[in-house]
Amino acid sequence: MNNSWQHHKKPTTPQLEYLGDLAIATGQTFFRPRTYAQASDRIEELRELERISASERRQEAREWDEDFAGAFRDASSVRDDEMSGHGSTAGWAGNRG
Repeated sequence: MNNSWQHHKKPTTPQLEYLGDLAIATGQTFFRPRTYAQASDRIEELRELERISASERRQEAREWDEDFAGAFRDASSVRDDEMSGHGSTAGWAGNRG
């Protein structure tokens, strides 16, 4: 059970550093807790989770980057119906202006 002082005191630097390390090791998002008690509770939650390897974290990051980039790549790509002609005679199809 947490003492009342823990509900008002700010989290310590070592708590925040450990919480950040645990978040990375478990693949979780890190949100800065407002109190010592919140930090302690989150540390306990993360300590119960399974750790993922550095290679798994890198793979996850690559997949996220590819998904994120893909979502925007399609929006900026020129579609076949927007172009007419070929090579040096290619231009925008229809009236664009």
